[in-house]
Amino acid sequence: MASPGHEQLLVTKQFILHRQLTGADMKYGVSAVNVYQGKHPPPIDWSRHE
Repeated sequence: MASPGHEQLLVTKQFILHRQLTGADMKYGVSAVNVYQGKHPPPIDWSRHE
């Protein structure tokens, strides 16, 4: 079971990722919510930019 600190970090990273995808939504015309839920591939592989 993850520690509370680790869980908070994941939540923060997900929030940042969601904000990045929301920005990409305006640029690519892809629904950020659908991308966030994994229904469409994200336009950029954010995991390579950490």
